[in-house]
Amino acid sequence: ADAQFLLALSYKDGNDVPKDFREAAVWYTRAADQGHADAQFYLAQSYKEGLGVLMDNHAAATWYKKAASQGHSDAQFFLARCFENGSGVPQSSEQAVAWYTQAVDQRHTGAEFNLARCYDLGRGVQQDIKKAVELYTRAGGSGHSDAQYYLASCYREGTGVYQDSVQAVQWYSRAAEQGHANAEYYLGVSYVEGDGVEKNEKQAVRWFTKAAEQGHAAAQRNLDDLL
Repeated sequence: ADAQFLLALSYKDGNDVPKDFREAAVWYTRAADQGHADAQFYLAQSYKEGLGVLMDNHAAATWYKKAASQGHSDAQFFLARCFENGSGVPQSSEQAVAWYTQAVDQRHTGAEFNLARCYDLGRGVQQDIKKAVELYTRAGGSGHSDAQYYLASCYREGTGVYQDSVQAVQWYSRAAEQGHANAEYYLGVSYVEGDGVEKNEKQAVRWFTKAAEQGHAAAQRNLDDLL
C-alpha cells in the first residue's frame, strides 16, 4: 500500500512520470482500499476537488471518515467541515464539534480555530467563551491569523478575558502583519485612539491604507478623514 500511495503522489506531482490526476486517483484508491490512511485522505481530497475523478461530496466524506477513524488529523478536520456545512453528509454541528475535538487533541491549528468559533457562538456545543479564548490563544500562537484577530477582539472588548487593550494591540499586530484586513483596520483604530498603544497618526494611516487596499470600506472612510 505504501508503494501504491507513493506512486499516486508521483502522478499527482509529475515526479518521474507525467502529471496525471486520473492515474493518481487509481493508485490512491488501491492503497486506500488496503486501509492506507494518507491515501484515504488524498482520495477524499480528489473527490472533493474533482481531481482525476468526478467531484463527489458524498464519496469525499466517506473517505475522510475512513482516514479520520484511523486518527488522521487533517481528515478529522475536513470531515468536521463536511458535517458543519452538510457537504456529503447530513448537516450536524454536534458531529462537527466531535471531529474538530479529535483533531484539536492532535494540535491541529485549523481545528483549534474552528472549534473556538463553535464554543464562541454556541454552535453544536454549549456556549463557553472562556473555552473559545483558550482555543483562539492556541491557534493564534501557532500563527492562525483569524484566531489572532478574534483573540484581539476578545481582549479589546473584555469578552471571556479581562479587558486588556495592550494585549489586543499585540494580537491585532500579529494578524495585521499577515495581511488580515480587519486586524489592519482595528490596529489603525488603536493608533488613532491611543488605545493600548501611543497615539500615532502616521501608523494609523499606514494600517488603514493596507486595509483599504483590500477593500475595507470603514478603513477607507477613516483614511479620508485623516488625509
